[in-house]
Amino acid sequence: MLKRVLLLVVSVTLLAPMPGCIEPAPPKPGKKVVKVSVQPVYSLHIMSQKYSPLIRYLSRETGYDIRVVSAMSYENYLPTLEANQVHIGIQNPLAYITLVKTRGAYPLLKMVHRDGSTSYRGVIITRKGSGVNQIGDLKGKKVAAASRRAVGGFIGQVAICRDNGINVDRDCLLSLVETQDNAIDSVYRGEAEAGFVREDTLSIVRERTDLSKLNIIGYTDYFPTWCVAAFENTAPEVATEITKALLNLDWGESEDREILEAIGIAGFTQASDSDYTIIREKMDALNIPY
Repeated sequence: MLKRVLLLVVSVTLLAPMPGCIEPAPPKPGKKVVKVSVQPVYSLHIMSQKYSPLIRYLSRETGYDIRVVSAMSYENYLPTLEANQVHIGIQNPLAYITLVKTRGAYPLLKMVHRDGSTSYRGVIITRKGSGVNQIGDLKGKKVAAASRRAVGGFIGQVAICRDNGINVDRDCLLSLVETQDNAIDSVYRGEAEAGFVREDTLSIVRERTDLSKLNIIGYTDYFPTWCVAAFENTAPEVATEITKALLNLDWGESEDREILEAIGIAGFTQASDSDYTIIREKMDALNIPY
């Protein structure tokens, strides 16, 4: 009897909404349901803060019943999209080129940074006083990263480590910690001697982390920004309306600027599949399947 009670408690707990998760609104009679998912590069709390304003905007602007499908980590993002037949995905370049193969993904838009650029890069961070002052010092050291599928938080760093004679899998002790803010926390607390993260993640954790205690010992190449993609199962009119709504976001309008600032970008611009050729080339050069 006791086991049954405990099982019931666990089941109810798992079914309850998780704190920080972007939850779908209640069903709206007569409105077309559109499922949207955002790759979870940060913790659920941060992801909710960054993307909830955008989801509300899309619901209002398109008139669709927007349902957010929240994946828990990099690793289960692709299976989550497949299991839920998501219509619109917002993801990093590696996830996009994989989804081209698995779900017939095609690009709608890519993100534009505040300086007008459409690229980003990763960094290798260490804690000051750790004795890791250059890439060659990483041998035998514990390295924290969110996922092997992070472009600016793993793939780029693997490439520059290789150029410096370091094989991350053979020469380092890799610790996968699910999110990029977790990777920074691991280095900051001394749980790992180095971390692979996106450069812009540092500004996101600035309020809770004393960045003066961290060093940057390496920078990756620049990669194309995140892609908003549709899939084989996406109705053409849905792709069109979502694209139009995102392009209508105007940095000069205060309400729109708040939405864009939450994400950390200045807007969206048209994307093409050829924008992501560099990612395919990088994966092939590293002999990593995708």
